[in-house]
Amino acid sequence: NAVKKIHEKKWNYSWSKEKASEVILRPQVTVLSALTLAKIGKNKDKEGKYFAIERCFRPDVVDARHLTEFNQLEGIVIGKELNFKHLLGVLKLIAKEVVDAKENEIRFFPDYYPFTEPSVELNIKFGKEWLEVGGAGIFREEVVSPFIPEAKEEKIRVLAFGLGIDRLAMIKFKLNDIRELFSKNLNFLRKVKCQP
Repeated sequence: NAVKKIHEKKWNYSWSKEKASEVILRPQVTVLSALTLAKIGKNKDKEGKYFAIERCFRPDVVDARHLTEFNQLEGIVIGKELNFKHLLGVLKLIAKEVVDAKENEIRFFPDYYPFTEPSVELNIKFGKEWLEVGGAGIFREEVVSPFIPEAKEEKIRVLAFGLGIDRLAMIKFKLNDIRELFSKNLNFLRKVKCQP
C-alpha cells in the first residue's frame, strides 16, 4: 500500500495499519486544511482565506512556556501565484495586529514540516527573549493536487500556518507564565482586558 511505502521509505520506520488506526488526541489541526481544500476543490472560485481555532494536545512537560493542552489557530490562504514573501507578510501582519509587535520584534527561522516547502518558524520578541509562536509553510504540490488537480497548471498555491493562541496571549498580556492564562484568581482575570 502507498501509505506504508511512503512511511517506510521516506521516514525510515516500520508502518503498521493497526497502530495507525488507533485513536489519538489531536497534536495539531492540519486535518482541517485538508477538509477545507476538499470543499474548495469542488468550487469554481479557488481563492480565499480560511481559519479555524482548535484545542491541541502534546506530551510536553508543563512549565512557564508549555502546557499539555493548548489552543491553535490554523489558517490557509489560497490564491494564484502566492509565494513565500506573501506567507511572511501574512505572519508579520498577524504578529503586528494581535500582539502589537514591531518589525524588529518578529523573526523567522527555517523549519521542516513534511507537508510544506519551504517551511518557517515564527518567533516574536517577548521581554528580553524570543518566543516561538508557530510554524508555517507553503503546501507541497502533492498535498494540494489531490483536492485541486488544476493547481499546478493554474499556479494556485496554498499558504498554511498554525499559531499558538496561548503564547500570543502571553505576549499580548505580558504574562511570564503561560499557566496564568488559566488562573482562578479573579483579581488577575479582572485585570486582563480582552478587547482589541
